[in-house]
Amino acid sequence: MKVSHRFSRITIGGFFLMMVMLVSSPAQDGLPVKLRFFDSATGLAVETAQLAVLDRSTGQVVPVPALSGEFINAANIALLPGRYQLAVQAEGYRPLNTRLNIRDEIHPEMHLFLDPRELPLELSEAYLNAIRPGNATVLNGFLSDRESGQPLTGVKVYDPDLNQPVYSDGQGYFQLELSADREYGTLRFEKAGFVTLEYRHIRLWPGGDWQLPVRLEPGEGVQVEEQSREFRETVQCDDCETPAQDAAEGETETGISENLVLPPIGAVSIRVGRNCGGGALSCTTVEVYSMQTYCKRVLPSEWFACWGSLFNGMNSLLAGAVAIRSYATWHVKNPLTSNYDICDNTFCQFFGSTTSSNSNVAVDQTIGYVLVNSSDVIPRAEYSAENNNKGCGNGYSGTGTSWPCIYDPVCLNMTPNGHGRGMCQWGSIRWANGTVVSSASGSCSQGPAHAYGTKTWEEILNHYYPDYQVVEGVAADLVDLTPIPQTIAPGGLLTLEYKIEALPALDLLLGASVKPAASGNWVSDPPNDLKVSLNAGVNTVSRQFQLGSSINSGLYHVWATLWYDRDGDDMISSADEMMDTQFFFNAFTVGITGVEPGEPNVAGTYQLLQNYPNPFNPVTTIGFTLPEAGHAALKIFDALGREVAVLLDRPLAPGSYEIPWNAGNFSAGIYFYTLTVGEAGSGITFWDTKKLILAK
Repeated sequence: MKVSHRFSRITIGGFFLMMVMLVSSPAQDGLPVKLRFFDSATGLAVETAQLAVLDRSTGQVVPVPALSGEFINAANIALLPGRYQLAVQAEGYRPLNTRLNIRDEIHPEMHLFLDPRELPLELSEAYLNAIRPGNATVLNGFLSDRESGQPLTGVKVYDPDLNQPVYSDGQGYFQLELSADREYGTLRFEKAGFVTLEYRHIRLWPGGDWQLPVRLEPGEGVQVEEQSREFRETVQCDDCETPAQDAAEGETETGISENLVLPPIGAVSIRVGRNCGGGALSCTTVEVYSMQTYCKRVLPSEWFACWGSLFNGMNSLLAGAVAIRSYATWHVKNPLTSNYDICDNTFCQFFGSTTSSNSNVAVDQTIGYVLVNSSDVIPRAEYSAENNNKGCGNGYSGTGTSWPCIYDPVCLNMTPNGHGRGMCQWGSIRWANGTVVSSASGSCSQGPAHAYGTKTWEEILNHYYPDYQVVEGVAADLVDLTPIPQTIAPGGLLTLEYKIEALPALDLLLGASVKPAASGNWVSDPPNDLKVSLNAGVNTVSRQFQLGSSINSGLYHVWATLWYDRDGDDMISSADEMMDTQFFFNAFTVGITGVEPGEPNVAGTYQLLQNYPNPFNPVTTIGFTLPEAGHAALKIFDALGREVAVLLDRPLAPGSYEIPWNAGNFSAGIYFYTLTVGEAGSGITFWDTKKLILAK
């Protein structure tokens, strides 16, 4: 049976799993950490169920207290100071992993937003295409209680200038249209017992759309959020380019040699500081998103989503998506504080409240693409609104000091707005569209044609970042996992076959933990963590997992991880970077394999049978019979007499048995298998050895 959950919905009956990788002993009396879990598309609660903790320095699992929390999507845990890696997955959701650093102080509450494997129908591209009006903008989404994550029914949603309200249904869903005869609209969300939320300056354009996961705060009063970048005050954060000393991934903390060349590894998630009080370094809440979802929330807040509806305008959004992803990835590698990577306001990149189809497509079509400098390091790729005449003269972008001068005639005579470094956002749409788009001509409308041609998104990036290159960052996706055999005896050696899609060719470490499906703790096997070399494309590689002889029978889950060995020590450690993680539920069974134990064989003697098939590649089966109960050990030796595998080492009842051996990770050649049977204190009762041939 092949286990594959990468692109399919997981069916585990409401099962929710969280893994926390720990660098200390079991956290019984540690510092409190409040965790909350939400759907990234709707904002609704995701219910929790289980928690497990691993020591990241050794890979060993340690027990943790049972989950507890005020709400169904809450977990209040206690952890000792140390470095953690936290991975989350729930039924119907993609896994999410992030770092968690606990110091001698209270950690901010952390909200984790999981991406659904399938969007709700109302947010799907097909549905939006069907309802999107030609002369208006459609706005839809889900309303929830920020505290409980439960859907809010009967919320009044309306534009105060029109006062034509709609009301959220039993699932919290709402939908309305606003005519595009205005450049902006306002949206208010009102319900008794909750703070009224007002979104101002929502951009409207023909055939436009916005998706809004709205979370209302219990209380009273009015909260206003500005939705358009031109109405927000942009402030430069001088401290944002210097990572926190306790959070930097530098040599002093990880022991990474400065001579070790690291590839441009993209970030899979990001910790966003929220409720920052107008600053960057004092955020009181942390929200965690996948990098894709983060970019989808930032791009329409920093660029104009409507540009994607102009001729060739998607190239501007595509270029913007790469710059935003690069900027964010730099912050993941160089976090602002030990608790979060980046802030949510204009000190960093503005993390908005909405998404739009145009910008979503741009992020999806550039997935994995980043900028790199001459050292293959992903830079903090800056950009600003209008870079013309910021030190290099009229018709030039750049400053001449902190950024090179770039001939940029499409922005000639434009009033500068911003720091002048990196991409000119208005310039990006002018190069894409071939006209001088500006606020004077209508931000969502074409301007007069210029005579300088058009550029693709790659050409736009090369134009504004002359010292950088556009590359597809190093990535590895764990697509499938196949445990071999599907049923294995306690004390057996399990083979885990990974199907991995890699880009480019690279070396990765294979990590794994297993856990009883019914109840119990996760168990890992660090000695069998394996470094493998992958080719570009799809690879099938295997590692082994030694099960304990006292392990309980029943179904087992597998948590599989891929790690980039940043410190080059061939073992998973706190210096390494998790590339991907997947959970495979009910993946294999622990129990007696082959014929169930019963009456002794007819001859009433011990017997070790010849393996079949023989020669074999890569799986063979070894059979034996026991006339009476005893402690049986079945081991594999190479031609030099070295023990290379233990297939069985536990007490067995009388009966006949068949034990499979997957030699996928072994070289072709002659091997020997030995069966030893005995009782504690009484010596060896039976011993026999046979030869087997692995042919590849």
